[in-house]
Amino acid sequence: MKLFRRGLALLLALSVLGAVTLASAAELPDDLEGAVVIIHTNDVHGSVDGYAKAAAMKTAYEAYGAYVLLLDAGDYSGGAPTVDLTSGASAIELMNAAGYDAAAIGESELGWGYEEAQSLAGSADFPLLSANVRYEGETAFSASKIFEAPDGTKIGVFALTPPAAQTAAGDRELTVLSGNELAACAQEQADALNAAGCDLVVCMGHLGINDSTDSSIRLLQQVSGIDVMIDGRSHSTVEEIEAANGGTCIVGETTLTSTGANFENVGLVVYKDGDYVAMTLPIDEVVLSDETVAALAAEIQRIADGGGSVAGYRDVLANSWYADAVSYVTEAGLMEGSGGLFQPNSPMTRAMLVTVLYRLSGSPEVTGSSPFTDVAESAWYADAVIWAAGEGIVQGQTADTFAPNGAVTREQLATFLFRYDGGEGSGSLDAYTDANTVSAYAAEAMGWAVGEGLITGTGAGTLSPKTTASRAMVAALLMRYTDGEV
Repeated sequence: MKLFRRGLALLLALSVLGAVTLASAAELPDDLEGAVVIIHTNDVHGSVDGYAKAAAMKTAYEAYGAYVLLLDAGDYSGGAPTVDLTSGASAIELMNAAGYDAAAIGESELGWGYEEAQSLAGSADFPLLSANVRYEGETAFSASKIFEAPDGTKIGVFALTPPAAQTAAGDRELTVLSGNELAACAQEQADALNAAGCDLVVCMGHLGINDSTDSSIRLLQQVSGIDVMIDGRSHSTVEEIEAANGGTCIVGETTLTSTGANFENVGLVVYKDGDYVAMTLPIDEVVLSDETVAALAAEIQRIADGGGSVAGYRDVLANSWYADAVSYVTEAGLMEGSGGLFQPNSPMTRAMLVTVLYRLSGSPEVTGSSPFTDVAESAWYADAVIWAAGEGIVQGQTADTFAPNGAVTREQLATFLFRYDGGEGSGSLDAYTDANTVSAYAAEAMGWAVGEGLITGTGAGTLSPKTTASRAMVAALLMRYTDGEV
């Protein structure tokens, strides 16, 4: 165990009555009543076995009176077949099961593309945070989250994404603040959380200690008001941070910590009575394991090792919410994957959607040519576009372009299916707080889709009409629309 603190008289036991094994357990009190415990990970990169132990630690500390947060500082969604096969979805599934409370958007998360990152955020039961990612000039993700313990203690958490993730995303509309802008962004977040009365301010900064311009150490030399920074990206251990920072993990007024990578260690921060202590613990020293999370991790590992899954797709787990829908659309011949992957979280494109509806109609013979200049006669979706245009299902993005590779939004999905169904029917959107954001052309179709039970809300009273529709979402909608029969 590596233990480090700043001006503490507090010595706290994170090994509670044998829940975990620590060499220094005898130094520490028997309970954690009134304490805040932050369990943290970073750069897991698909090492799925550790999640069951992190989940068990959270449960154990809660049982001994602590208010517990489970955080990750980024790069959980890529780096091994266990997560790569699902574009990170299996990582989110495990983190949901383990009880994570927040995670940073790292390089791996944006490496799947902006739409995929948003899809991951939408499937998480916890916020994916980044204060410095912009999309089309606007903040792309939630920047911060304030947690409040039962005794009123406030913990403010914000996250920073490495500027290199901009290149990984490969999207000209996406920017990641760097240099002075990054420092100003971090200072703004720290100031806001302190102004909100937070007792402990935590930055999940996936920056690393190696980058001379945007490293975590350089940032903390410029920014004040952060108590603890949980670092990532450089896969650094506490010892490596000390070596790079003059023999200490304290930078300015901030404790800088990191757990290495691949669940080699798990990090702990304990706050009580105005003091805090930070430590890292080898994951092998944790003796508890959550059986449910362990079973899920084992299933994910089995599939990654070639064990197969739903409909022969390695990236669709049998207990996924969309498993039945994927099985249905595959057996019905409506949708198909490639190379053993269904890619459930990938965006549904306009070409894919008209092809699915064309198949649903029986793939009738078509004549003539496409009215759109961007649909080649030899394109795999050409017949479907000709058919859909002739049926009035599609009208193009402009008078003469179809944009076949454009991602379909939820309201566009409803509109295509509404027109396919005959364009009759209605329903109310009054129950949704964002009903006013539905485009005028899609209002009737969205009302119909909601009324028919085809589209449901994405959260507490929201429709998210302009959110991209994933392949899994389309599969589920098709199964509802056909009642599972074709």
